[in-house]
Amino acid sequence: KGAFRVGMDDMQMPISGFYTQEQLKELAYNVETLTGDKARLEEQVTTQGEALDIQDEIINEGYYIMGTRKELKDAGIINTTLLGIGRSKVNLEQAALEKMEKIDIRTFSNEITIPSKKVKILSHMPENSYAIIMENGVSKLFIKDPALFWSLSRILVIEIK
Repeated sequence: KGAFRVGMDDMQMPISGFYTQEQLKELAYNVETLTGDKARLEEQVTTQGEALDIQDEIINEGYYIMGTRKELKDAGIINTTLLGIGRSKVNLEQAALEKMEKIDIRTFSNEITIPSKKVKILSHMPENSYAIIMENGVSKLFIKDPALFWSLSRILVIEIK
């Protein structure tokens, strides 16, 4: 077994043998400071992640409602001209949004069954992004291109007759 064998006890030297007390205090302070910095950075990352999640929800927020012209007008969703003749205008104020169904446009169904034979989309949606098809006495709105469909407005107002 020989003279070249060195035991673990021989290799371990107390750390105090390499550093002065002042250096050890400084190292301990540095470790404490870095540990605190790490904790603050982890908290900051968590807070920023939560803020991004909230922003993501807001960015992908949409609203929809359907009803007769009278129901939509009574709910404050649309405004019509004097005497109620002419084109309806969708009310984008917050009060009107509170009466609508809030949705996440990423997960919103691309097919909506509308309990009416006559349907009119009042909100500004690109016409080539959707189709309205009559099936068994009810209409169905098929959103062919969701990104394009929601690109001009996050509010879908459907007038039924």
